[in-house]
Amino acid sequence: MSRRFVLGGIFGCIMFLGWGIGPGAYATTGTSDNQETSIQPTVMPDVIWVENFEIDSADVTDRQGVLGGESRERRPLLRGEGLLHRQQDPASKGRELVDLLSSSLTRELNDRSLPARRLLPGQPLPDKGWLIRGQFLEVDEGNRARRAIIGFGSGETHMEVQVTVTDQGTHPDSPFLLFGTTAESGKMPGAIILMNPYVAAAKFVLSKNASEKDVKHTAGQIAAEIVSYMKRRGLLPQ
Repeated sequence: MSRRFVLGGIFGCIMFLGWGIGPGAYATTGTSDNQETSIQPTVMPDVIWVENFEIDSADVTDRQGVLGGESRERRPLLRGEGLLHRQQDPASKGRELVDLLSSSLTRELNDRSLPARRLLPGQPLPDKGWLIRGQFLEVDEGNRARRAIIGFGSGETHMEVQVTVTDQGTHPDSPFLLFGTTAESGKMPGAIILMNPYVAAAKFVLSKNASEKDVKHTAGQIAAEIVSYMKRRGLLPQ
């Protein structure tokens, strides 16, 4: 009886150790790795949605211009002067900046034979396809980011554009692609990154008084980065 007990104990230890060092033990680690890499898409989307990028606007509390300086009544409205060639109140300027970038990015993707569409405000989030989102950020000397503010006395004169791309059919809460200057630090206001995205080394900077040409150029750069990602992942031919 005692011998059976000893042999049973030895057999139990072998089974226990076998579970600990055998394929089952590595399966746990493999599953964790797969969870990190599974957010990367393996097929082209049927549609790529472009949502309006986020920016804040400040109220102008005096008669100075949107970016400071002379009052709007005295300052001449010169063609080629800033976004859409005219001075505007901050809210209107912010809306036009967002609309121009989103529409330009959609067009740039379409020009590259990608099925892109605008996701307009008020439309429900799609349950399939890719979703491109972004925000305009100001980054201080300590590499801390905050949502950029358009308006008088808003601080930094330049903004950085940060972009995320999610696969709405598989992981709508976890972007698989992230690029922008602050992407490396992981400091992304208002965003929760649940899994590790592919972080592309890209930097997009716009002046708060950017021209239409500047905004369209930035849209082209963003589209080019997305196409480059697709080629690296084998979704598009090189």
